[in-house]
Parts: sequence; C-alpha cells; structure tokens
Amino acid sequence: MADLVSGRVVARTLNPSAPMVQRNVPRKVALDVACGTGQSSRLFGKYFEEVIGCDVSGTQITEAQNTEKIPNITYKVAPADKLPTERESVSLVTVFQAIHWFDQQQFFQEAERVLVPGGCLCVCGYAAPLLSYKDKSEKLTDIVNTLVLRNRYRDIHLPYEEHERDDSLSIKLDLCVDDIIRYTSSKSFFSNYMRQYQDGTSILEDLRKSLMAELAPENIGADEKVIHAEFPLFILLTRKPK
Repeated sequence: MADLVSGRVVARTLNPSAPMVQRNVPRKVALDVACGTGQSSRLFGKYFEEVIGCDVSGTQITEAQNTEKIPNITYKVAPADKLPTERESVSLVTVFQAIHWFDQQQFFQEAERVLVPGGCLCVCGYAAPLLSYKDKSEKLTDIVNTLVLRNRYRDIHLPYEEHERDDSLSIKLDLCVDDIIRYTSSKSFFSNYMRQYQDGTSILEDLRKSLMAELAPENIGADEKVIHAEFPLFILLTRKPK
C-alpha cells in the first residue's frame, strides 16, 4: 500500500506544475521524514542524487537498512524536530501519513532550516477506504470508518504563502476482509490506540466479525477479494520562498 501511495506522490511532486519543478530547484537531496521501513524513501532514489530517510524508531531504521540496499539512499535515527541535515541542504522534505503525530510548529521550523530557497515541502496521507460490494457499500464503509481519522489534514496550516492542495488522486484495490484487518492493524492510529487502551486485539476481532456479518448472506469467505476499495489521497505542497 505504501509503495502505491508514494508512487503517486512522486508523480504529483515532480510533474511540470509542481512548485519545486516549476521553480527549477535542483533535485539533489530529498529528506523523507518518519520514513518507517523506507518504502517511500526508496522510490525517490531515481529522482534525486541523494535520499535520506529518518525516523525516531531505531527498529524501523534498522529494518529499512536491511531491506534493500540502494547506493544513494541512507537512513538515520532522528525525530521530526531535529532533522539530520545541514542548513539549506535539502530540495524536498516529505512526510507520509505521520505529521499528525508531530509537534508541527517545531517540524515546520526544522523544514525551514534544512530546505534550500525554493525547496518544496510535501505532506501526504490517505483517508479511510470507501468500500463497495453490492448493496453493502455504505454499511461496510461505516464499519471501517469508526476507527480512523477522517479530517484529511484540513486542519494543517502550511508554513509558506505559496501552497496547494490536491485531492484528485485515489488508489483502487480489490480486497478481502483479511486485507482490511491487516490494513487497520498496520496504521499509526491503531498503534496509538493500542498504546492507550491495550485492547487492540478485541477491536480487530470485533471489526472482522462486523464485516463478516454483513457479508454472511453472500457466503463470502474472509480471504475472498470481492470488496472494491478506494483510498482517497490528499497531498499538500508548499514552497519555501527564494
């Protein structure tokens, strides 16, 4: 899933109408903040001379380092409020599905410090899926939406005057119930819920039971990919003044 999301964002960020390209900022260094296991970082390797992925989790960085070796990509343990690069050294700062966990004022200050004049900040996420299956679409979507954040970063105020928002993209997949459970358990909102309430297993079991109950009249198995899912993307772009 992250590969698909990141691939769309790469295309959107680098097309001719994107602020960074429009202003002819050299694509030398990209910094992927909260990179996790490096799925999004790796996709930038062919577009930039150097890519740095950073994450506050040493475990995630170790997994990123061990997953796939790409010569121009390095990974560092660093939080969003202490980015691991020099002043005015980065052409693009990206953050995928994570900025809601940051101290945003401190993160924007750090982005200001590391971005070159004319550099671009890209904030991206994707919303809960819209699920479709015969006459069960609305009910299935409502079941999943009870667990997720739905404001699509509309409360985030980007730090620069030149900015744009793109809600035109989405990812479409055919899923089974087990896929939806795996999707839910992998999201940061669920990890945060687990830390607070520690009853995540029962939540997932209840979610699975609710979905299967809706599909029961059709005799659909949990591993049958009959549910069409559309994940709306939201991309926020802003450019540091030259």
